[in-house]
Amino acid sequence: MNLKQLALQPQQLAHAHIIEGADLPKVVESCLQFTALMLCSKRPLSSDTPCGQCQSCKLFAANNHPDLLSIGQEGLSVGVDEVRSIATFFSQKPHIAGRQIVLIYNADKMTESAANAVLKTLEEPTDNSFILLMSENRHNQVATILSRCQVWAIDIDQNTDLKVKFSDIPDYVVGYAAGVESKLERWCEDGDIEHFTAMYQTFIRWLKGQATADEFVEVSGKHAELNTFLLYLIERRIRQLMLKNVGQKAIDGHTKLTQYRLSRKEFHNLGAQVALITFIQELEYLIR
Repeated sequence: MNLKQLALQPQQLAHAHIIEGADLPKVVESCLQFTALMLCSKRPLSSDTPCGQCQSCKLFAANNHPDLLSIGQEGLSVGVDEVRSIATFFSQKPHIAGRQIVLIYNADKMTESAANAVLKTLEEPTDNSFILLMSENRHNQVATILSRCQVWAIDIDQNTDLKVKFSDIPDYVVGYAAGVESKLERWCEDGDIEHFTAMYQTFIRWLKGQATADEFVEVSGKHAELNTFLLYLIERRIRQLMLKNVGQKAIDGHTKLTQYRLSRKEFHNLGAQVALITFIQELEYLIR
């Protein structure tokens, strides 16, 4: 949904919200738009655009609004000390906007102690105070936090739209991005598309019996994400075979894929390479 629509009805807002979306930059952008609307003191009630001229808007634009607290922006983890600052923040009266807003970036990375501290704050809400937890997946939050929040999902872009916007990127890379535009932008900026292309070409040669399992290890070592990208290509191939009613082999291939995904976190370095080679060899008679 569009969070701007939600900001037009503040009387219907809960104290705490989980804003969920696979494209985190898009989640952040939506939360900031929502916050700007909520803090603006001169916007017409029916307008979904902040006035940009009032004191609140100017302080928000300068990242210096006294009624807004942002934590977790570093992205590594969200610690308990940061979260405890929320209670101190809410213990004060709003200065300008008549309401207070807390933005928790990277809420999926809260430590256990931080999550417990957030829970305590949620259990003791203050008037005209709102907490927005930004998350890739609501189920990354502990059940007690999830049960006390309204959840709003930010839609990702459809692949068809991204294929138009990124027409120079192969379809298989756009599909792998799963609608997350920021990933495609980052891969373009970092020059990663050629690595994905190399893995795709190796996979096609393997399907034709022209590449060995060892070649996948060599290619995947050139970029951290290529192993996961290979699994995406394998899954796509299995899906195609199932649509063609190939039968038991495709089902067995899917079972092997699931088993490998569950076990690969247990392997490191040389063990991971051996596991990948074994997995590919097991698939040869199933999905080629």
